[in-house]
Amino acid sequence: MVVFALAGAPAPAMEEAVVEQAVAKSSVTVLEEADGIIHLSIETSKGTVQVLSDIAQEGATVVLSKLHIDGLTPGALGRAGINEMKAAAAEFFAGRGASEIIIEGFRRTSGKMIGTIPRVVRIIIP
Repeated sequence: MVVFALAGAPAPAMEEAVVEQAVAKSSVTVLEEADGIIHLSIETSKGTVQVLSDIAQEGATVVLSKLHIDGLTPGALGRAGINEMKAAAAEFFAGRGASEIIIEGFRRTSGKMIGTIPRVVRIIIP
């Protein structure tokens, strides 16, 4: 199990939901990592997405900030695909010694909610 917690900005309290870890057609590939920036390819059962983000690791916490996602048509992942992508990221970063991932998205540049900043997502890796 992986615990996903959503944080509404700026409220510090986080609502937690336990979601079954998505199984396995998912894989994460590092395309490039340098100077605190990481470019990943995440393959899910719904298709492949590319993730570009600033990255910092403080102890067992990985912080992905200014995160951008690209690669599929809007809505193609759906909730199940997003959970699968989060589970793949949790497995990948657990291999790098992380027990928590904080994801801070960048202002949306396209889609229905253009111009908004997504909520902070916290993934706890047990």
